Amino acid sequence: MDGIGKPEDQMEITRYAFNIDVDGVSSSWTGFFLKLLVGAPVLKITSDMGYRQWYYDELVADRHYAVVASDLGDFTAISDNLTKDRDAARAIGEAGRALALSFDLKSQIEKTERTIEHAISSPLSMKL
Repeated sequence: MDGIGKPEDQMEITRYAFNIDVDGVSSSWTGFFLKLLVGAPVLKITSDMGYRQWYYDELVADRHYAVVASDLGDFTAISDNLTKDRDAARAIGEAGRALALSFDLKSQIEKTERTIEHAISSPLSMKL
């Protein structure tokens, strides 16, 4: 009734042909990343609040994950298509997993450094 259930074992997501990821009052933190690592296609509900994580700019919709509108109006059509086209579903899952596995600590720290340097040198930061 209060909207929060008991914690679930993260390995539970390996049991499903598809996973769904929804940003709520924040991004889903490790949830989406773990789902990508599983290798099953992830149906990512678009955040109507614009929540993002550091790696979202590396993702390509319908290549690394299946994008679903925030109002879920296309959820049934997308899930039905992936159920019928197992090759497409497998390709999305494999591409998402490969991308997630390509991230290592060194490259992500370097990317963070570049992002911070860019933000500091941006004319917008001077208005603070």
